[in-house]
Amino acid sequence: MEHARAGSSWHALWKKLKIHDPYLVADFFIVFSRFEYALKRSGYLRRDTDDALPDWHAFGAKDENKRRFNSDTSAELKQAVEYLVTHPPEKQIRTSRDSFKYERKPLGGQRGLHETVLAIKRIRNNLFHGGKFPDGHVEDPARDTNLLHNSLAVLDHIIELDDRVKNAFWEP
Repeated sequence: MEHARAGSSWHALWKKLKIHDPYLVADFFIVFSRFEYALKRSGYLRRDTDDALPDWHAFGAKDENKRRFNSDTSAELKQAVEYLVTHPPEKQIRTSRDSFKYERKPLGGQRGLHETVLAIKRIRNNLFHGGKFPDGHVEDPARDTNLLHNSLAVLDHIIELDDRVKNAFWEP
């Protein structure tokens, strides 16, 4: 099995998978993954399992983080949060034992940290598990781009909410 690909074969793969902006997708995965690493290094670990999994809920529920998460801080952040809450990513819903469908499930209409983090996690799950391309065709590629750009804008902000997370994110 080939583990290293020449640049041109990666481009062919991106094209075949109908990934419209591979560099944006790669940036999102890098920042998202590094943020999860920083959550774990900062002690935000899920308590319901022995697996070392990041606890996004604890991060989003922490009073100090919620206070510091102020979508009025910048126009860019306010716009990003508004987009993610009003245009939430689709979620895979099981319809029977062997099938599922995609629904645009509301995030509760709130513009808080919890709802915004939920949207970003859904976007990551859709990309990583293939949910963004359920039928092999993307109806609105600009929507994908908007979801990723807005998620990155929010991630840039929430990295700064907790000094331990920020330091772990940027450590070498």
